[in-house]
Amino acid sequence: MFRAWLSFRDLSTKVSFPSRPKRLSGYNLFVKTIWPSLKQENPGKDFQKVAFIAAKKWKAVDEHTKQLYANKARDIMVQQEKQYNEYLSSLNIEEIMATGQKAKHLHLRRKSRRLEAKVRQLKKPGPPRSAYTFFLH
Repeated sequence: MFRAWLSFRDLSTKVSFPSRPKRLSGYNLFVKTIWPSLKQENPGKDFQKVAFIAAKKWKAVDEHTKQLYANKARDIMVQQEKQYNEYLSSLNIEEIMATGQKAKHLHLRRKSRRLEAKVRQLKKPGPPRSAYTFFLH
């Protein structure tokens, strides 16, 4: 029993389960392509200002170009989903079980932390009453 637990623990730390790819929009792809040139044109500006310039450029782009970027983004997402599903199908049952247990453990740990924070919040004394609240009660 102990030996099986140790091997399971080792397996669960070795296997990393990639997250599902994030949705990519045409705007995201557009910004990825023009970002290096924008940073080069605006070296002293911070992220927020450069992102604002990128958004203005996106609004100025015609609908045909926006549709091209949206189609490219959709093709990339299809390719990423295909690669993700191929990876999932390549895992054996022990690896799948290990990653599931690891995810469950992380979820329970997060949940217990939230509950502990709520308990700490409840144990804190409230602020003192004001004269007005004394008057009301």
